[in-house]
Amino acid sequence: MKRPFRSETTDEQPADLHDRLARTRCSQALSGRDWTHGTPPGYLAELVEFWLTEFDWRAAGAHLNALPQFLAEAGGATLHFVHARGVGPRPLPLLFSHRRPGSFREVHKIIGPATRERPDDLVTEIREFFRPLRA
Repeated sequence: MKRPFRSETTDEQPADLHDRLARTRCSQALSGRDWTHGTPPGYLAELVEFWLTEFDWRAAGAHLNALPQFLAEAGGATLHFVHARGVGPRPLPLLFSHRRPGSFREVHKIIGPATRERPDDLVTEIREFFRPLRA
């Protein structure tokens, strides 16, 4: 049985995250600038700075909560999913999954096009969505 889900964030949670991010110290790189020994410190420092100064945590949460989210139990695990219904006389059922670590946020941009009644546009938009992943 599925049940509705919404991400709820208290006012204290983003403030606590901001404080912890502000105290983040990045180590020196072990070798080079690649990912051989984990996340490169320079990349991590840029990401932390982005989260501190540019990323709008509240807007991101509101955007995700605008999607019809649910939880369901399957095989002893709790599954989180978006159930967006297609429109038109014969909507095509589609299932998009992601790998761990990750979230449905990785494919949120195609939910709108995938639920419209124009399958020709959908194929083009899905190709464009995945193009950066081929680089």
